[in-house]
Amino acid sequence: MLTAFSVKNFKSIRDSGKICIKPLTIFIGPNNSGKSSVLQFLLAVKQTVESRGSDTPFSTGGSSLHTEQRKEHVDLGIYEDFIFLNDKKRNISFNFYFETDLTDTNFHLDESRKASSRKTNVETESVISYRENRIYLKTFTVNWDGKTITFKSPTDIEQNVVDEKALSEIMKNPEISALYTREKFYYIPLSSYLTQKLALSYYETMKGIVAERGILEGMIRANHILTAFQETITVAFEKLFYLGPLREYPQRYYLFSDEKPVHVGIKGEKAVEILFVSKNTSREIFQNVNSWFKNLGLGELSFDRRGPLYTLNVAHPTIKKGSQDLKVNIAAGGFGASQLLQVIVEGFYAPENAVIIIEKPEIHLHPRLQAEMGDLLVDIAKTGKRLIVETHSEYLLLRIQRRIAEGTIDTDDVVVYYFEQTEEGTRITKLELDKFGRFINWPKGFFEEDLMEAYEHSKAIAEKIDEGVV
Repeated sequence: MLTAFSVKNFKSIRDSGKICIKPLTIFIGPNNSGKSSVLQFLLAVKQTVESRGSDTPFSTGGSSLHTEQRKEHVDLGIYEDFIFLNDKKRNISFNFYFETDLTDTNFHLDESRKASSRKTNVETESVISYRENRIYLKTFTVNWDGKTITFKSPTDIEQNVVDEKALSEIMKNPEISALYTREKFYYIPLSSYLTQKLALSYYETMKGIVAERGILEGMIRANHILTAFQETITVAFEKLFYLGPLREYPQRYYLFSDEKPVHVGIKGEKAVEILFVSKNTSREIFQNVNSWFKNLGLGELSFDRRGPLYTLNVAHPTIKKGSQDLKVNIAAGGFGASQLLQVIVEGFYAPENAVIIIEKPEIHLHPRLQAEMGDLLVDIAKTGKRLIVETHSEYLLLRIQRRIAEGTIDTDDVVVYYFEQTEEGTRITKLELDKFGRFINWPKGFFEEDLMEAYEHSKAIAEKIDEGVV
């Protein structure tokens, strides 16, 4: 499970510092302060993970090819566009922190040795550089249990030396020869094409090239570790979903396919289809969404069929047609309701341990609903998912603070980061919350003055209560 991350020299961010991912992670701050840059970084990593078959270590997007196999989440442009201060000589480095059930990675040639599984904390660091008009992975470092392994990208000359020696010897073994179709071999990935049963044969073939058995065993074990941690990163980012601020308008008619969408989509375009599928396959999701829609005073959702098409309707309890609530096509209702629906569906549909990024969930919502959105996010966060929410809504934030004070959500499950632009780039400050949901280090200049006054007033009252004065 991905628990934290950091990034250096990416767009406006010189050094983000360690950003923890809690059940409810809130990004606040002025416009153009760097909040979206952090989110774009995460999306670029997800994009890289999903670009299977690509030889780039950091997918910048912008490809004209957009298929289910190659998904573009963000277009960063060229290296100069997203490196800090547009300085191509700088490296981008990023760290990921995981808590994972990791199989013991001591790879032994003895097949009788059984692997064990245990929970451990893992940190990975990747350094991306730019050379000869291409982006390449300079180093990849893994830290776990007090151990560190660094994988370094070889130069072309070093790589060719390994190629010539390895190719002639390895191909003498018919079993191994059949497994290799590439013309080049690399330091660490040499054994990644081999099954464990062929590892001993691989060792016997290579011992003439690498004189010391320990070196080769180290290579094989290191490759196994690299593969294990790469898989950890892949699984984590396959469970990262993003719902952007510019979401799709509701449609009057829908045509559904037989496929089950993975998530609602960047613009929420799959939300209604997911709701329809869930109605027939997972009643709990449909009921949770409908329950929240009704609790927010927006009405009850239902589908009607019109030939091959379907309509999504909302029954408003305050508007009657005879003795029945009047059903209205969602496209004919307020825009805010449909925008809110996409957030609700994503929150309850995403799998357990998913990380859901939501930008500006409060768009097109009345202040009352912005505050209610805070309750919705708290409810979703308690279902085993983690949210990263970028918001400008003081109403949403104040509701979350109130729920902390009431004990609905624990302070340890909420983290708030404040972004601001400085001469040295984006500064990201973790805001400390006390047991009453009050900020200990309040950011100046974020909220409107009247709300600031209201906040300071409530803070003063709470302090008097703590002192036993009232």
